[in-house]
Amino acid sequence: MKAHFNTYVPPRRRFLRTLLGAAAGYTTPFLLDLDRMAAFAQTGGGYKAIVCLFLYGGNDSHNMIVPIVGPAGLTYGDYAAARTQLALTQGSLLQVAPANLPGQVFGFHPSMAELQNLFIQNRCAVVANVGNLIRPLTRAQYMSGLGRPSQLFSHSDQTNAWMTSLPNQPLQTGWTGRIADYVRTMNSNSTVSTSISLSGTNIMQRGRYVVPQAISTGGTRAVALYNPSANPQTAVGTAIESMLLQPRRDLFDDYYMDTLTKSVDLNRVMATLPNPTVTFPNTGLGNQLRMIARIIRARGTLNMTRQVFFCSVGGYDTHASQLSSHTTLYQQISQAIGAFYNETVAMGIQNDCLLFTASDFGRTLAANGAGTDHGWGSHHLVVGGSVQGGKLYGTFPPMSYFPANPYDVGQGRLLPTSSIDQYGATIAQWFGVQAADLPTVFPNLPNFSSQGWVMPFL
Repeated sequence: MKAHFNTYVPPRRRFLRTLLGAAAGYTTPFLLDLDRMAAFAQTGGGYKAIVCLFLYGGNDSHNMIVPIVGPAGLTYGDYAAARTQLALTQGSLLQVAPANLPGQVFGFHPSMAELQNLFIQNRCAVVANVGNLIRPLTRAQYMSGLGRPSQLFSHSDQTNAWMTSLPNQPLQTGWTGRIADYVRTMNSNSTVSTSISLSGTNIMQRGRYVVPQAISTGGTRAVALYNPSANPQTAVGTAIESMLLQPRRDLFDDYYMDTLTKSVDLNRVMATLPNPTVTFPNTGLGNQLRMIARIIRARGTLNMTRQVFFCSVGGYDTHASQLSSHTTLYQQISQAIGAFYNETVAMGIQNDCLLFTASDFGRTLAANGAGTDHGWGSHHLVVGGSVQGGKLYGTFPPMSYFPANPYDVGQGRLLPTSSIDQYGATIAQWFGVQAADLPTVFPNLPNFSSQGWVMPFL
């Protein structure tokens, strides 16, 4: 189908409208970096995809990766004393020895055998105690309110902070959306967006230029009574096609019909996606990652060089029944991630695909009975062929309470030792954002210059 056009908005006005829209969401440095983005798009090469796996509810990662042998504060005894009735038995833990921490031993949750194997194969890494920060923060500064992010421990606010990396600011774009803006022109002549969600709409993928597309695990739904490939068309199909090709003189009409045209084009593409060669688990996450793998398999047909995906799992708000809930939740993510990685190997692009986890926040070390309450810093996973795996990055806080633990701000809520900005900037640079442009995507990143902007897990 030929693209429709709009005679009401000439190219110059379209440009000004986009530019003014960008000004509403970004500061002047972003506008000055547009030429640099275009220059990168001309020189960058090769395919890459990033996949965000969001664990909605606030993942209690204290039981996802557990210290067993280490210095004071990082032994199994310290963990068991802090977790009380929530402690997993030492014999059940799936042991790993991080290559960068000689003599130390940690254990994955017993339901995470696939991730243990990926860690041993150096294809999975743990990034410790990541969280929402505006700048480096001490416990004393936190207690005085100096530099503290607002609305900590609130699901909605901290989910937004994780997705935008801009706490205490109005919501406009997300950090993977800003990354997609940066690389968008590398995907020329494509009928699909740079950003695709398998879990509905989200602020994380919203860019100023890139409009994310949300699809289901079954693909897209066709426009009723219209088959764009039919020849000849039915009377209804001819009428719809004629409507889609009509020039518009109204901005609302133009936007609506442009969206409909993109939906028709997307449905036509999604109807012919190839199937994966690896068997994925028939779970919510397994089916999401299976569809992402199918889209990646069609990357050549789709003319895609950079792709940003989003998928999610809920159920991590474990105020009760945490031990039994984790058995199912962790098994689901471990099996699905394992299948996805194996499918990238089958495609020969394991070095070009990166999956990373995110969540509202961590949870308290202290049990509230059979569960835990909302916390702050949390451990995260990165998986892919380019990951410097088999290692644990960042600072793993002691499994104890204040005053023995200087990171405890109450009930074992851990003050993050690495920021979302540092975690995300590492991913962004691997994806192709130039080091000098990282503060464009993460405006708070220069606040962490003393700690280094990019972590070494990629």
